Amino acid sequence: SATLTVGPLKFTNLSVNLGQLVLQWSGNAVLEVAPALTGPWTTSLNQNNPQTIPLSGVKFYRLRQ
Repeated sequence: SATLTVGPLKFTNLSVNLGQLVLQWSGNAVLEVAPALTGPWTTSLNQNNPQTIPLSGVKFYRLRQ
């Protein structure tokens, strides 16, 4: 049998570099994105960590286990 330990999900770095947002997080998480804080939330197509996102429009990000 195996034991899986999941650490706390949290963003560890949010920065802007050359007009792009850089998101980095800890824990085994799925990054989700929405056009409004109330949703609808969808899984980001890019799950790279860290992730670089062009700055345009309004988007919200969260981590889901």
